[in-house]
Amino acid sequence: PPVDLTLRDATETPRWVEELSATSLAPGHIRLPGGTAITELPGFEEGAWWVQNISASIPARLLGAGEGRAVLDLCAAPGGKTMQLAAAGWDVTAVESNKARFGRLQENLDRTSLSATLVEGNVMTWAPPAPVPAILLDAPCSATGIFARHPDVLHRVRVKDINMLAQTQAAMLARVADWLTPDGTLIYATCSLEPQEGEAI
Repeated sequence: PPVDLTLRDATETPRWVEELSATSLAPGHIRLPGGTAITELPGFEEGAWWVQNISASIPARLLGAGEGRAVLDLCAAPGGKTMQLAAAGWDVTAVESNKARFGRLQENLDRTSLSATLVEGNVMTWAPPAPVPAILLDAPCSATGIFARHPDVLHRVRVKDINMLAQTQAAMLARVADWLTPDGTLIYATCSLEPQEGEAI
């Protein structure tokens, strides 16, 4: 499949389209052919962009400009949405429970020179010190929506797995909803095509 990149500065979309001979489907997005050697491209070392499917960028785009407001990015690794939110001016607290993925999140922030408060913790036991105006919960899921990159998921995931994940997602959503200010916005996202993990939740 093609490779999508999210730009740290959306105003530089025309520049990167030209420099990388890419196409763009939205401001701050460029698309390259599959098989591109990512780490060798201009802009990688200086953190001008990061790899992120355009569909994965939609949840953070929905929150818009942060203007210094606080947002929680829950289940945050590898950090694409965290970086998007930081680049959009949010004061981001990124929470991740998986130690290896937590390290990847830190590496990505370091490379892009974007900042966020990182918390290695579990959403079901951790809690923020005060309510926030925005939450992005990218919940663990069956990942059936990314079968183009991981076709094994269509053969590996069973109905019982989907049902167990849906229970986890519902529990997470119920817990984190209480962390919003009264006028706050909560974005719930998965990369699943299963109604049990999406519309039903």
